[in-house]
Amino acid sequence: TFSTMTGLVGSFIFLLSLSSSGLAWTVFENGGSLDNPTPVYPYPRIVLMGPSGAGKSTLANVLAGCLPNDDSCFKTCPGSQSCTHETTLNVITYLGDDAFGTLTLVDTPGFGDTGDGGDGPIITNIIDVLKHSLGDANMILLCLDYPRRFGPTIQSMITELESLFGRQQVWDHVSIEVTKWHFTENDIIYRNISGIDEDFALADINDQITKISHLNKTLPGVFIDSYAPMFPGDESQQEYYQKYT
Repeated sequence: TFSTMTGLVGSFIFLLSLSSSGLAWTVFENGGSLDNPTPVYPYPRIVLMGPSGAGKSTLANVLAGCLPNDDSCFKTCPGSQSCTHETTLNVITYLGDDAFGTLTLVDTPGFGDTGDGGDGPIITNIIDVLKHSLGDANMILLCLDYPRRFGPTIQSMITELESLFGRQQVWDHVSIEVTKWHFTENDIIYRNISGIDEDFALADINDQITKISHLNKTLPGVFIDSYAPMFPGDESQQEYYQKYT
């Protein structure tokens, strides 16, 4: 397994090695054989899930090698507003670097960004795409905006995750991605003073999830500032961006 502080590229390489050896993790499947996966969606297959406004689409853009607000890759909206209303499947080159090969990235609508139907239509859409268009996947990357507290929206999302993919099984395929975690020198100094560093945040998130779920292990996590690529001259941001990607 990979450590709690490894970069995503290490996780993806690990998933690729499992997939190529015929041991691909399966979060869900449609009954088809993993020996003959649908070629249009290469492994590894990563599903981004999280509450509305957590920054899933912005992260998806960065992982695809695009600028965070590049709507030609994954559509984004300013602030905490969500633009993702349907689950989308994109084949991308990780960080835009051909050396890492391609993978399938799934951007899902945010939980809590709903109308009169509640999260029901979102869940139906996610199930339809994952079950019938994708078939199986390797990892769920759970995107959370820390220290945003675990209110009803996140609790509902966790419940639905377990309901969809199994109370125990799902947690074997989940990693945490903390969004909007900036690495400017001032941000780092403030967190050092307050004692809320990456280790503290990841432990707190695991503790909060454990209280409202059947999680019985420690989930690994990464901290990516999706806007770091827009500041190539900021050495601090670039150092941590490269560390976690």
